[in-house]
Amino acid sequence: MGRFLAEAGDALEQHFLGRTIEEWDRQWEHVGPLTGNFSQLNRSVGLYRALREREVMYIGKAYEHDNGGLSKRLRDYTRPSNSGRKYGAGPIMFDCRD
Repeated sequence: MGRFLAEAGDALEQHFLGRTIEEWDRQWEHVGPLTGNFSQLNRSVGLYRALREREVMYIGKAYEHDNGGLSKRLRDYTRPSNSGRKYGAGPIMFDCRD
């Protein structure tokens, strides 16, 4: 991924793939806390991010659309077993699911 700083007047703007961070931020869709119902995302794939008090805690990806997609990936963080929490971000996502 291309990353660079470009001068914009007196301020510096950070760009990723030709867009500012603000432009990329407008692309996210809010789906609510991890305690919600995500069945509408069963075959959706893509990136997701976790925010806590407006700070990005984690960015992940869901790419298995035939296996539950984004819905399954988000549910992995909330189920009673720890199968979705084996990696570094899992406990963070579980602890901050609300």
